[in-house]
Amino acid sequence: MRIALFFENDKLSHLNNKDSRILIFDIENERVTGVATIDPDTESEQDRLSILKKKQVDEVYLSTIDDDLKEKISKLDIRVKTAPMLESDKLFNSLYISGCMV
Repeated sequence: MRIALFFENDKLSHLNNKDSRILIFDIENERVTGVATIDPDTESEQDRLSILKKKQVDEVYLSTIDDDLKEKISKLDIRVKTAPMLESDKLFNSLYISGCMV
């Protein structure tokens, strides 16, 4: 499983935040087996969605999301979790950014 997390200044962010970076975690048997950081270098929503697709992300963590963007992400077969849904998420709660949401 591959999970992407959008963040800025150690805080969970939304996809369209121009200053956000992307952390991508590879997860196997509930363990992190790889981590990559991407500086999207683009403000385009479509370009950021393309990054998720290219990196074969299964799930994305965002601070907030509107219905339109959620639908676009769902069409890529990517699940979405937002800040309120992450309170009991094992991976998220193990990170330094846990609890610090934009």
